[in-house]
Amino acid sequence: MISIVVGSMTEITEKQIMYVQKSIANNRKSSKNTVVLYYLRDMHFNRIKNKNFLREISISDTLIMSGGETAYSLLDASGFDYLISGEQIMPLISTGIISGGLFNGLHYIIKGGSIGEIDIYEKMIEYAAENFGTG
Repeated sequence: MISIVVGSMTEITEKQIMYVQKSIANNRKSSKNTVVLYYLRDMHFNRIKNKNFLREISISDTLIMSGGETAYSLLDASGFDYLISGEQIMPLISTGIISGGLFNGLHYIIKGGSIGEIDIYEKMIEYAAENFGTG
């Protein structure tokens, strides 16, 4: 399972979210990957510290985070120790493994909130599936 947590509220983010929502809906029946999108703008940002929300995300194989404040807040709430950096798949989009806390061992992809073209989440989902064995 791939969890996408987005906190950024820019115009490009809105377009990226609409694109990935359509993509997820269109691929739901044919894809081996389950993708769950959490758009914190719609769910109120304070949900990020909710233990049930954190546990829900912890069962993921890959965690995609968008927005620096979102990533920091989510990781901090999970009690992580540090990130083991992997490759940078595009400028300002990094990967790795989370060490410690509730998300220990999860693969991650982090991007800046305003980074990427409209299909950036689709590209990150494909990357996770191909490189992390997400299913």
